[in-house]
Amino acid sequence: NGLALYKNNSFQKVSDRTSSQIVDLQTVFLNTDRQSVILGTSNQGLFVLRGNSITDFNVDINQFIKEKGHTCGVQISDNEFALGTFTGGIITSDETGKQLRIIDKNSLLSDESINDLFLDTDKSLWAATNNGISKIEVNWYLSFIDNINSGLEGKVLDIKEYNNTFWFATDKGLFRLDGSYIHQVNNIEFAVWD
Repeated sequence: NGLALYKNNSFQKVSDRTSSQIVDLQTVFLNTDRQSVILGTSNQGLFVLRGNSITDFNVDINQFIKEKGHTCGVQISDNEFALGTFTGGIITSDETGKQLRIIDKNSLLSDESINDLFLDTDKSLWAATNNGISKIEVNWYLSFIDNINSGLEGKVLDIKEYNNTFWFATDKGLFRLDGSYIHQVNNIEFAVWD
């Protein structure tokens, strides 16, 4: 009962009393500090195992994981993880647990119940769902942008990239992409092109 580490060709029980309270472990990631392990449970959230001590991973995404239920996960880059959920699609985070994006039906995911995640050699993320398979290009922060959920307004007339920022000219103003969010540029609320 509880957790054990495989070290020096044998299993060693984690002595922290919390170890026996963690149930339904879904994922285990070596943290980028290489000194700790991130543990993902189905409904208790995320924990950090450092040595023989287990603590809550008090980060942005933990509440989302607890509410939506955690099913699976995969590391998608040196400092980014994707976590599948029972009812919320996929959430990605950096190594500190900061939410980077949510991939759900608003992102055209076929179903928000994720059974498994797989990263292929081309760095595409595959999601096994209750309604088929979805392929997600994780190197692109947004794969589909619409006027309903993105913050983008109007008919898009032009797109430019300048200083690592994407700019969208529309008949309703000028917009820019900041990370995974689109914001309208203040005081430019008229048609823009070129």
